[in-house]
Amino acid sequence: MCTADGPVQTPSRSATPRGTSVIAENPTDRFRQLFAAAERDLLAYALRRVDRAEDAADIVAETFLVAWRRLDDVPAGDEARLWLTASRAASWPTSAAGSCGARGWPAGCATSCP
Repeated sequence: MCTADGPVQTPSRSATPRGTSVIAENPTDRFRQLFAAAERDLLAYALRRVDRAEDAADIVAETFLVAWRRLDDVPAGDEARLWLTASRAASWPTSAAGSCGARGWPAGCATSCP
């Protein structure tokens, strides 16, 4: 679509800190913005729930891998952080199964890990 001032661009929205939206021209830029906005909080969350920093880093990496693969499903703003947390929680039993046993948590912890 064009106007008298030139072509009109249809921007895509991406997540940034505090729920603001920024124009992302391509998926790579959108992912980078999402990562910059949420990585520290996700890592802090994971570090509180596992014994080893390496496990927390793995959980965050897996979370962003899912986000990259499903980038079109990731909402904008603060909802993106919630989406990332929920996607990690869904995969937590697989990621943290070793930690559950190491902590001596009860049988069935794969379904009750935080």
